[in-house]
Amino acid sequence: MANPQLEDGYTKISNQIIDALAKVDLNGTEQKVLWCIFRYTYGFNRKSHKLSATFIAKYGNCSVVAVKKAIKHLREENIILCVNSEEKGVCSELMFNKNFDEWKSNQYTNGYQYTNGHQTSIQTDTATGIQSYTQEIKNINKKSKEIYNVEQSPTSDVFLEVIDYLNRRTGKHFRPENKTTRRHINARIKDGYSLEDLKRVIDLKAGEWMGTEMEKYLRPETLFAGKFEGYLNSCPAAVRKKIAPAQEDEEPAIDLWSCVDAPIIDFSEEVGQ
Repeated sequence: MANPQLEDGYTKISNQIIDALAKVDLNGTEQKVLWCIFRYTYGFNRKSHKLSATFIAKYGNCSVVAVKKAIKHLREENIILCVNSEEKGVCSELMFNKNFDEWKSNQYTNGYQYTNGHQTSIQTDTATGIQSYTQEIKNINKKSKEIYNVEQSPTSDVFLEVIDYLNRRTGKHFRPENKTTRRHINARIKDGYSLEDLKRVIDLKAGEWMGTEMEKYLRPETLFAGKFEGYLNSCPAAVRKKIAPAQEDEEPAIDLWSCVDAPIIDFSEEVGQ
């Protein structure tokens, strides 16, 4: 039975944003795109984040084609912005435009702006305004990143990837900015362990503890604390060589040459007597 708790993570969204979105006519895929953006921006105390159409489609359980159409429409309506739109060949960095006065779907009609029921001509260059706004967001993100990297360590980029992997593997919602979590991960990195070592331990203990009473211990302070080396050394050789992706359930490879109880196959009938 699902038992979500706020201490496992939550996303803060202004009531004004919710009220404004309720008045906008969005289809199901467009709503899923917005929820994915909310989850990976506001959910991690960020203004924007790089999100591919494939990732959003998997998150919302919908088609990539539908997601691309939804993103295009939301951008046209100025409900979401692409911070790195001038960069070619890179993943789009999307953000939600919380200034709902700029949304075209409920404020702009035929070149006029409607505010409090009064019609006025639009005097501002919308494109220039958006460009200036996205540059401001970039500056905010840069400053936020400096604050986010509490320990100013070269291993800071690992935190988000490790916790995201743990959350996807276990279905939990730990937050990478938690100071205790960051301290444990940073300690293991300073000990010489790699990102892959951290993922190996996650895979091992998730496989052992999911669905048991030990599942509650699938948390950073348990996995990456003092017993980490013991957990890592107990990983099977196959796991130490390669980690299966967290989103896929792959069957372990079978080594027929080392199977003691493997049946002996008689091919004599096929090759002839």
